[in-house]
Amino acid sequence: HILDPSQEEAVNSPGPVVVVAGPGTGKTRTLAHRAVRLVRDGVPPGRIAAVTFTNKAAGEMRERILGLAGKEAEGLWTGTFHSLCLEILRDRGKDFEVVDDLEATRILEEVMAELGEKGRVQATYESLCRIRARGEKGGKLLDAYRGRLKAYGLWDYEELLWDAVELLEDPEVLGKVRDRFRHILVDEFQDVNLPQYKLVRLLAGDGKGLFVIGDPDQAIYGFRGADYRFFFKLKEDFPQARWVYLRTSYRCPEPILMAARRIISHNPDRFPVKLSAHRKEGPRIRLLRPSSELAEGIAVVREIGRMVGGATMLRAGGETERSFGDFAVLFRTAHQVEVLEECFLKEGLPYRVVGGRGFLEEPSVRGALTFFRFLLDPHDPFRARMVLSEGPFSLPPAEREKASRRITEGDWGRLGRLREVLEEFEGMEDKPAHEAVKKWTEIFGEDGHLLRLMRLAEGRGSLRNFLGMLPLYKDGDYERRGEGARTEAVSLMTLHAAKGLEFPVVFVVGVEEGLLPHAEGDPEEERRLFYVGMTRAREELILSAAKSRILHGRRAELPPSRFLRELPEDLVVRETPGPRRRRTSSQLSLF
Repeated sequence: HILDPSQEEAVNSPGPVVVVAGPGTGKTRTLAHRAVRLVRDGVPPGRIAAVTFTNKAAGEMRERILGLAGKEAEGLWTGTFHSLCLEILRDRGKDFEVVDDLEATRILEEVMAELGEKGRVQATYESLCRIRARGEKGGKLLDAYRGRLKAYGLWDYEELLWDAVELLEDPEVLGKVRDRFRHILVDEFQDVNLPQYKLVRLLAGDGKGLFVIGDPDQAIYGFRGADYRFFFKLKEDFPQARWVYLRTSYRCPEPILMAARRIISHNPDRFPVKLSAHRKEGPRIRLLRPSSELAEGIAVVREIGRMVGGATMLRAGGETERSFGDFAVLFRTAHQVEVLEECFLKEGLPYRVVGGRGFLEEPSVRGALTFFRFLLDPHDPFRARMVLSEGPFSLPPAEREKASRRITEGDWGRLGRLREVLEEFEGMEDKPAHEAVKKWTEIFGEDGHLLRLMRLAEGRGSLRNFLGMLPLYKDGDYERRGEGARTEAVSLMTLHAAKGLEFPVVFVVGVEEGLLPHAEGDPEEERRLFYVGMTRAREELILSAAKSRILHGRRAELPPSRFLRELPEDLVVRETPGPRRRRTSSQLSLF
């Protein structure tokens, strides 16, 4: 467990400590060692909270800490900001239920209809989330929406955070929570928003127990109200803090790191951290220019097939043999996965899709989930309304209000079928979640989306537990297996879901103007997103920019991304995927 000198400094400095850590510099490792050092210095593990942004990251952090310290560190709290807030609120007797984004938009839809507000519900909801994440005033609509949540006894993500902050502004409550958590360790600090920063600021007190680590160059959630400039705010709020910079990347070889550094240097307002690669040798970045998104998918699949192929095949530069788990294919938007999946299925290559909640918003899946939530509490008026608004039991809007009131009072009227199904599922709430999904498909038929739900539910405990976890899930927590997936499978994921992960070989596809950078995104944030994608690669990086693709139902010709022009020419090999195998002496081209 040897640490390098700057990791050592971060682990051993007295708090407050702020660590700026680039990709591959051992961020999670440093945080885990910090936690273990505190325990070995006599801090009871139950007094330490290690906070991050996804359940998956929290689980990995916990494993890392227990792997280093074993039983010594048991009782140490690890989790997400949302689960920390939930715990703080529930410990003080506030016990609302957390709703996911889709249920929250349903509530907003009700409120908008009553106020006669026009506009797209989804866009309005996202804008209200951003307004709250930035602490701005939202006007009549936001007030009415928040009032409705409270009336139903519900929290959405932002309310959960703000309610916890409000509670901690009571000195007595704050004293008790600070007494419980003497040390606060925060990972991925560049992703905090205003209520999360306030929470950290409140819990940290004089800062002696504060340790934060992150990388402002990997801040990719500005569209949700996160703000990497809270790093600068720490200088103001904790002037005594020790700042440590981790400068050695153990992940990317020199050519990839140099190219990524060149890209990110085009953003203003940065911490000038000069990263250096631990490994100096490595292949140049390859850039493919396929004719279309289908040609792109075929090129990726064939290239992976070639790299995994028999050891006797002539390899460029003495390549090592690869397994499917060595590869990740990253893309900017969730819908890009569809063509890729087709290509993987056609070639029979094993894959898994990580991130992107898309399928949870499909009508068949929503129908099942609203029923399961109703099953947990058939007397809840909100749940009754939801079960009557989508899925097999849905009614026209005009009838829902009356019918939902009746069924919570036990008067089923014309809804005898709902009652029958409810009886069939009696007792299922505490059985394994995937069994409930299976039973649902036996009654109502299955489709691809419900099969994905079944895969997601596997190994997640009881139905009650699964439904409680779902609203707190973030992009990187979702994972489902592809058809015939084996343990070794290629990972297909959005760039957002890839943050924090690494793979020997990374493809970033769709590097085209309008897609990456996305036409609607902030150019600086899009550049950070591309930087995140590039720096997932441990050995090889392959970029692809298709000459045309179908966007919004029409075929469009998109020029290559401006980011490709920012790459150093001498670090890039340009290739055009062709229809047949051929080899030049300088490089092994596709096919």
